[in-house]
Amino acid sequence: MTNTFETLIVTAENAELVRATAAQFTGGAGMFTTALSATGAEPATHYISSGYMPEEIVAALSGMCSISTKPGEEAMADAGLMMVASAEI
Repeated sequence: MTNTFETLIVTAENAELVRATAAQFTGGAGMFTTALSATGAEPATHYISSGYMPEEIVAALSGMCSISTKPGEEAMADAGLMMVASAEI
């Protein structure tokens, strides 16, 4: 199993499915807990996971979320999103 650096962003609407799918793989539990929105205020419209992760997770989530090799901050900026400071999962 090879790890690659990826930033994945999913819509809030699909977050539970993506979390459950990722959790089926080693290293996938606990992903997508950082909330995002266009204004940085609630409600969260998207969730992000960024860092080194198994290629199997990235492949399984392909098509369910946007995938970038850029650092989280850059991928968020490209998507027009900011972190929601007070959001809870």
